[in-house]
Amino acid sequence: MYSDVTNQNVIRVPKDTHTLPEAYIMASAGGTILLAPGTYTLKNPLLISKNVTIAGETGNPADVTVVGEKAEVFILIADAELVGLTIRNSVRYPAISVTSARPVIRDCDISSAEHEGVLISREYADPTLENCRIHACGHAGIRVRQGGRGLVVRSAIFENGHAGLQISDEGSHLTLNQCTIFDGRQGGIFVYDGAKCTVLDSGIYGNEFDGIAVTDPGSSVSAKLCTIYKGQRNGIFVSEAAVGAFSQCEIYENQEAGVSVSYSGNPKFTKCRISGGRAAGVFVSSGGKGSFIECEICENTGTGVSIHYSGEPTVEKCHIHHNKRYGIHTKDGGKGVFLENCVEKNAAGDEFFEE
Repeated sequence: MYSDVTNQNVIRVPKDTHTLPEAYIMASAGGTILLAPGTYTLKNPLLISKNVTIAGETGNPADVTVVGEKAEVFILIADAELVGLTIRNSVRYPAISVTSARPVIRDCDISSAEHEGVLISREYADPTLENCRIHACGHAGIRVRQGGRGLVVRSAIFENGHAGLQISDEGSHLTLNQCTIFDGRQGGIFVYDGAKCTVLDSGIYGNEFDGIAVTDPGSSVSAKLCTIYKGQRNGIFVSEAAVGAFSQCEIYENQEAGVSVSYSGNPKFTKCRISGGRAAGVFVSSGGKGSFIECEICENTGTGVSIHYSGEPTVEKCHIHHNKRYGIHTKDGGKGVFLENCVEKNAAGDEFFEE
């Protein structure tokens, strides 16, 4: 809450000046612009090139709405802060574009009906988003490209038209901690073209495509203590020589495989539980690799570990049980390395190795 700020370097809208652009011109570096409850419409994007804070006076984003009429609402190229705002855009541009510096976006509700909620692009862009809602965007909730980076903490990303998070290009790297990504009309997280993503203690669920998809050489996802569930396709999909490291994750009740690996994808799963899928728990095919170490793979409608078409994973010290078909099934040139596993109580048999 900012209503008690008395610093001389504070400009109040509409008390001190009538519009947000006027207040920004008046503000000096390190200053604060406080917006009283109401709706503020910007005829042009507000380019923020000095380190100022723009905040809703009450701290509640429901009280202060900033609407863009042309291009982005905000373009951030400084270590500025946006706090306690609802930010809306109805044209074919992101609501917020970050192209440089390390701005902070906190306690904001963000949506762009026809584009991304937040676009992070170029190698010097490294924002922090904290306790935000990014939703109902026409494209991705957050899009990272061209070497952009960022940190997203305790935020909800949901009901977006493309992936909740879309990260591409070598050098791009987004980190999430304690976030939820759900009910997307495509996937939860999509990482490709050599980009990277780190996901910690987050929930990814109810998306219409894969919960996490990572493709292309150089691309990787690292996830720990996450839940990936109730997606309409695979829980996790790794393909086209991408890699990943998944530790202590719960992957369950997805409509296709809990984990699908193909075309030289090579992820590592350690101490994960893969269960309740409508197909195989783990499906490795078409030259996919991967390692599954100390995982529990159970209660899937299909086979626990299904390996086809030259797939070749390593499965070590796993407990594979109570699947409705086989525990482990290889066919059509599929094979693998199986070490010290406990395979038991699978409905069609524990192991079936076909030529």
